Amino acid sequence: MSKINIENWKSFRLDTLFDIKKGSRLTKADIKDGGINYVSASSFNNGITNHIANSEHVHEGNALTVTYDGSDIGRSFYQEKRFWATDSGIVFRAL
Repeated sequence: MSKINIENWKSFRLDTLFDIKKGSRLTKADIKDGGINYVSASSFNNGITNHIANSEHVHEGNALTVTYDGSDIGRSFYQEKRFWATDSGIVFRAL
């Protein structure tokens, strides 16, 4: 197997490739049961830990979520459907 030549590689900013948004806080007391995927800091089930009806801070599908808090820092999942990302994660959408 040949090595990849990285001699001409350069650094780049993620925001040149993605629209980046922080997730939003939603307390357990404010959660309404529904059908929108609720993505939090979990390494299971694509990060989906609940299904809610709250829609104030919903992101469209076709995005990546990355956890920056809790025990799963750096965990990334592709979200196909609409979802709410908690404030322990960041949403990356291709530009």
